[in-house]
Amino acid sequence: MKKARMSQHKRQCDEAGCEVLFVCAGCVLCKQSDDDPALFGEKVTLKEPKLSVHYFCLLTACGVHQRGEEDEGVFGFLVEDIDKEVRRSIRLKGACVGCYVRSCRKKVHYPCGRKLNFISQFTENFPSYCLDHSPSQTVCVSADLSLPQSCSVCLDPIEPVLGYSVLKCPSCHHSWFHRDCVQRQAHSAGLFFFRCTLCSNKEDFQQEMLRMGIYIPERDASWELEANAYSDLLEVYEQCDASTCLCNDGRTHSYKSGWFEVIRCRLCGSTGTHRKCSGLKVDATDWACSGCTQATDGRASLATTPQGRQRKSQLSKRQLTPISSKSRLLSGGSPEQILQALGPQLRPLSVTLEVEGDQALSAGLELVRKPDFDPTHTLSVR
Repeated sequence: MKKARMSQHKRQCDEAGCEVLFVCAGCVLCKQSDDDPALFGEKVTLKEPKLSVHYFCLLTACGVHQRGEEDEGVFGFLVEDIDKEVRRSIRLKGACVGCYVRSCRKKVHYPCGRKLNFISQFTENFPSYCLDHSPSQTVCVSADLSLPQSCSVCLDPIEPVLGYSVLKCPSCHHSWFHRDCVQRQAHSAGLFFFRCTLCSNKEDFQQEMLRMGIYIPERDASWELEANAYSDLLEVYEQCDASTCLCNDGRTHSYKSGWFEVIRCRLCGSTGTHRKCSGLKVDATDWACSGCTQATDGRASLATTPQGRQRKSQLSKRQLTPISSKSRLLSGGSPEQILQALGPQLRPLSVTLEVEGDQALSAGLELVRKPDFDPTHTLSVR
């Protein structure tokens, strides 16, 4: 077995045209040295005994089972069980991934199965299916449904034909994607963040992707696990942005206190100044940059635009109206004085209705049915 791994010669899978290069650094099951965790799983190398294996090759192999704990062997696959599977697969030309349908005798290496459109489901018994027996997706094309022309993950052009290489979201008709793209998305997002990139469906989307052979790692997203991933959020802006900086040590220098301590804008936090450079008091901490001041107070725009000048003049006129002046006069009065002064404005308007004989009811109904009738008006009948 060792001699077979060390020699560099080619063998063929049980299926047509699948070539494998035997190298010493290759996986003991598939004999390939590819190291792409998203597509082949993590490649684990043990020093004693000297052994390298892809995680997906272990999961999909027919004759090996996870009998140990997670910290034993390779993710719970014992070394002696892996050796048994290697010896068993020698009789099968190294192919240890077989179609789950009992009547089907097709067997491949896991990487070769990807080329031959094998689908391996990473759930329950980890079954694999050949092209003839693999699950498929369908779409009902209607007259008003336009098929997507780009992958919703990588945005590259896509041929809108469902198959092994092209999958779709089960919840929306517009999210189609390459198999490798959605597999890399699942590897990055993990179980808790893996969802459709367009409709954000999670439960149905994950179940369908598992059915179609996408591996979803049971962990948090990769960006959540990265060391110091959010360290930038802890950085504080310390630079003087005044038009003229008076600090001898430069704009980026900030003392712990005093005239040349950099204080930040209380609104945006992304602009700073030395107290001395902006003419602030030595103990000032409440300061806003010019950009935020203009955006919140609006004084600059009112002073420079015609609309602002017009609005300002309207406000001035409003202050001279009798109602406004009367309000200022009554603001300090008692409630009785205020009600007496506002009495004419609170008096309801009346509508006079002239009728003859006993036509009062019908005339009143006719008035009420008019579209411009106001129920706040009092009705007076003559």
